[in-house]
Amino acid sequence: MSRLNFKFNDNKGGEAPKPGEGEAAPEKNIDLYEVAGTVRTISFVQVNGDETVLNYSELRKMELSLSTDHIELTFFGGETVTIKGSNLDVLFQSFKQHLPKRVACTDERYRTLKKEDETIVTEIIIEDPIKG
Repeated sequence: MSRLNFKFNDNKGGEAPKPGEGEAAPEKNIDLYEVAGTVRTISFVQVNGDETVLNYSELRKMELSLSTDHIELTFFGGETVTIKGSNLDVLFQSFKQHLPKRVACTDERYRTLKKEDETIVTEIIIEDPIKG
């Protein structure tokens, strides 16, 4: 009778193994997160402080429109998040890597205080087909 040896049997110290430890070297075209097993969420905050949190694992589609200065995110539950503002291309690129934890609206009247090349979010529209 053979004995099964699970990976957690080798980890008696309680620390998570480092990426690549005990495994074959990853291919060069694959990037790994720095921390294994994290659940990443994105928080959208309105000017009035209202906040909506959605899970990156449910993000289905992303679109950037430079001509109309908006990003549209579509989630599996049917929610659509439209982000309006300026210089949104950097924010869009960071969404591809699931980096933003929180995106907050800036009141339109403070737009002139921001640097010209800084990303500014002036409106977040969240459409939820379940709520209507």
